Amino acid sequence: MIHHVPELHLDDMAIVEGVPVTSLARTLVDLAEVMTRDELRVAFAQARARGILNMAAVEAAYTRVEWRPSLAMLHDVMDEFTE
Repeated sequence: MIHHVPELHLDDMAIVEGVPVTSLARTLVDLAEVMTRDELRVAFAQARARGILNMAAVEAAYTRVEWRPSLAMLHDVMDEFTE
């Protein structure tokens, strides 16, 4: 699935094998729009288990998105992984 946004902040982008993609942090923020709370927890847990979860980057990406209905749920899940 391709997700388009007006313009991403440079920190919300990465290059993987020459292909521009959203960063893991921004992807986790975006997943809150299409996942349940439990599914999002699994995504965060998998990133943590792989040693690639950077909560400071997720927090920064969170602050850069426009208002979304999912932000409250996302914030709750983020809190679970920062404690």
